[in-house]
Amino acid sequence: NLILPGEDVVLPFPKACVGCPIEIPVDSPQLKEALTHSIGKLNAENNETYYFKIETVKRATSQVVAGVIYTIEFTARETECSKQSNTELTESCEPKKLGRSLNCNAKVYVVPWENQISSTVNCQPLTMISMMKRPPGFSPFRTVQVKETGKETTKHLRSCEYKGRPPKGRGRASV
Repeated sequence: NLILPGEDVVLPFPKACVGCPIEIPVDSPQLKEALTHSIGKLNAENNETYYFKIETVKRATSQVVAGVIYTIEFTARETECSKQSNTELTESCEPKKLGRSLNCNAKVYVVPWENQISSTVNCQPLTMISMMKRPPGFSPFRTVQVKETGKETTKHLRSCEYKGRPPKGRGRASV
């Protein structure tokens, strides 16, 4: 009896992790209720004069426990709708072009058979970072990172700046 090596590679079957968080698409319909609850909580708990609206969902997971825990990362932007003239955020509330943006993390716990939803939402102001082009030939590094910090603007330059070519004859070995 001769045993020869096999040609096919057998990979182990991936085990399903019951109860582990699972990435879900950011446009998934199952997120609708969790997102609505998150933005409602954000608007109820902040002291801003205008409502915020979800601009983009960056990442989302769901985890089956005694119910479902949704963990969602999203950005919210200030809208044109003031809290004085509107009792709640509506679909017609448009985001302000230059409105404040918030980077938010939400955990929403949904127990559908008890009609129970609870959530925590934590947000931080989103600072604007943009890249500006330098004039050609200015530097081998063609971009400058500008970070807005409140009323001032801080420029972060890379430590390696172009200082021109070294003079001819220096730094080379003579033959």
